[in-house]
Amino acid sequence: MDNVSPEELGVWDEDFDKAEAGGDYSPTPDGTYTVSVEKVQLKRTKSDKPMLAWQLRITGPTRAGACLFKNSLIANEQNVKFLKRDLVACGMELGKLSELPGRLDELLDLSLEVRKVTKGEYENVYIQKRIEGGSPGGVAVDDGFFDGVEEPPPVDDGDFPF
Repeated sequence: MDNVSPEELGVWDEDFDKAEAGGDYSPTPDGTYTVSVEKVQLKRTKSDKPMLAWQLRITGPTRAGACLFKNSLIANEQNVKFLKRDLVACGMELGKLSELPGRLDELLDLSLEVRKVTKGEYENVYIQKRIEGGSPGGVAVDDGFFDGVEEPPPVDDGDFPF
């Protein structure tokens, strides 16, 4: 805690005691969901490899309001193939991958059908198709993508199991 004293926090002790922890913090089960693309960002993994990070807000049919995170690593030919397939499913046709940074805004607010799959300790989100329509409010950002929001699991640069 940077310069925050116990005395300063003590002002909130009574409110903290009354507050209910509540909420459903269980992982989102595997299945098919409708989501809205809330945020997208080109960023780097801990080992400095580029990736497209997605924050997807579930709109239905269950778990509305929950977030799913998708990280599309851009480190080899197979990764690029998967990314292109996802972008085409979103309705984005690029002449060159280098055009993507200037077109991130086009991904915002898209309504998509996705499938969440867990294999062992790994979770992945597969974009199935674009659904016409969407909800406003997404943001394309260049930095601070996950500041103040749920942190996605770190990306392992090794071979993905699927």
